[in-house]
Amino acid sequence: MDNQEKDFLELELDIGKRLGNLTDVQVDEEFKNRLWEELKFKYNETNLAKRKKKGLFIKWGAIAATVLLVITFLPLRETNDAEMSSLLLPTQVFALGGSDLALDAGFDTLRNVRFEVKGDLPTAPQKGQIFCLQNKFTTVEDYLRMAEAMGMKNPEVTGKEEMVSQFFSISSDTHYLMVWPKSGVWEYEYRDYEFDELVSDLEEGNIKENVEDAQKIEQEMAKDIAKEWLKKLEQLPREKYKITVEDTRNSDIPVALGFNVMFIPESSPDANQSVETGRRIRLFIGTDGQVINASYNWPELKGTSEIPLADYAEAIEALNRGEGRLDVKRYWGEKGVASIEAVEIAHQLAYGIDYTPYLVPTCIFSGKLTLQGSTQDFTASLPLLKKPEMKNAANFIIKTRLPKYRKEANLIAERQHSLTQVELESLASFFGIEKKSEEENFIEGTKGEELHYTSYDYGWLYRGSKHSTTKQLSEEKAIQIAQDIAHNIPVVPGSLGKPWILPTGGEELQTIGFPFIYEGIPVVTPSYPGYVSYLVISLYQDGTLWSVDSKMPMEATGEKIKLISPKEAKQMLLENDYIMTIDNLFGYSYGDRFAADKSTVTKIELVYIPCHPELARSKDYTLMYRFSGKTIISGKEMDFAAFVKAQKEH
Repeated sequence: MDNQEKDFLELELDIGKRLGNLTDVQVDEEFKNRLWEELKFKYNETNLAKRKKKGLFIKWGAIAATVLLVITFLPLRETNDAEMSSLLLPTQVFALGGSDLALDAGFDTLRNVRFEVKGDLPTAPQKGQIFCLQNKFTTVEDYLRMAEAMGMKNPEVTGKEEMVSQFFSISSDTHYLMVWPKSGVWEYEYRDYEFDELVSDLEEGNIKENVEDAQKIEQEMAKDIAKEWLKKLEQLPREKYKITVEDTRNSDIPVALGFNVMFIPESSPDANQSVETGRRIRLFIGTDGQVINASYNWPELKGTSEIPLADYAEAIEALNRGEGRLDVKRYWGEKGVASIEAVEIAHQLAYGIDYTPYLVPTCIFSGKLTLQGSTQDFTASLPLLKKPEMKNAANFIIKTRLPKYRKEANLIAERQHSLTQVELESLASFFGIEKKSEEENFIEGTKGEELHYTSYDYGWLYRGSKHSTTKQLSEEKAIQIAQDIAHNIPVVPGSLGKPWILPTGGEELQTIGFPFIYEGIPVVTPSYPGYVSYLVISLYQDGTLWSVDSKMPMEATGEKIKLISPKEAKQMLLENDYIMTIDNLFGYSYGDRFAADKSTVTKIELVYIPCHPELARSKDYTLMYRFSGKTIISGKEMDFAAFVKAQKEH
């Protein structure tokens, strides 16, 4: 395995998406290479001026991080309890490389592990404490002062004005700070090593030899440096804490040279180290004493309330349907049996709709996992919050007509690339390309045009000649021009749906998307209103064509399935039998874990959806009814999409 492949796999592990280890999904090698190059570019894009090489640390989580959110219900509280809203629970689906949705044949990768109890477990407590937390810093000015304390001179804030309340960054020279102010989480990097240099040295295997160490510090000194640094930032915890230090100087991994320092609670509710989603502060300190990297997630305790808890049987049932988190070494999604031998109660971080942090009760099961004859230790954890017991806990109100009942439909699959390859000639003729050169699946025109098939999604991409203009094109006119182009393209899979403006292209371009419709059914992402299979047309501001991108074309598999009626789907929705996605929150909720003040359905449609939506490619697609509209939770209105399984049970 070369260094690129190794680091790519490390990245996949870090974000919980092991693309290459799924037996039922074919991962495209070119896609992996393109993703790697894009990650390098994004990292370099924000890299600052380099200096001499000191301690080195690359944190892949700073390039890409994933938090899955599950919304749960909190019952009425006593008047003297801390005020709380519905919670967002950071969780991880238990099967590494599995899907986040557990509904159909392709979704049950999550349930490859069957959990069962060996012996007797103690009785679960009926009630537990939930702790309300608060963030010390809340404004941009707070973090600017902190940046100056880090040593930044004339720090600059970067971020779209309308998005600053959600995320912004502060940079100065070699310092880079990323802030999520609503949750109080921040990441700091001292960028003293260019990423392209890192890749080069990784390939040559000489990272350690190239690192210059001015002074030498030892393990105990790393603790003191970390404490003083946090104290200077006014971020040293006031509660009791433990400090662990890992010396990486003799590590087999050449990109870590120094000390990993971690602060964890010692006596607070989340002191149990078995729960990864508790409060933590992590620093990496180079052997010269420089803080190279830091991540902070430590809101302070504010108040407490008592809530009813689920029992262990409910928790195990939730594990068996794909909720919770499984921690086990060397597990790649195989089928197995997890024998639960013990359980304990801990607390994990959760967030309200308003991003107020909480510590919520969590159960941690432990025991032996048996996989194809081998046995090893495991822990599995999930929040112990009780589910809503009433039907229609989301308070759905249907304000649209049910669609016409379609009794059966074709299944679809991602199109074979050979079909796209043979279409390139007719596409080249349509775009008027005079060939300058032609290699395998790549046509270059005499005016700089390009046309080629895209192996990462088996579509195709056309780029025209580069162009500049001072004109400004209205959205209405851009859509009209794009429609004329799209409807005349000689080879389009399916038909074209209604166009929409994509928020990309900057000031130079207008970008318009058209969903591909297959026998009247679009292919969608879980997050409304995203599409998986669609056409993208980019125009210069004078209407000149820049590019056309055919993304993820599909084809019928030849297999038809019988469908339930829209009326039956509506009944399942009202009985909490659905999967929910909300606004721009990345993640999914089972219907029986969701509750809202009001949810108004304004659109109902039959859709295709990938069985592995978290992957760039999915082997299987299924059919679902999508109910979409607006939901109100704790007074906050958000877009939602609720998916009900459409396939009729045999």
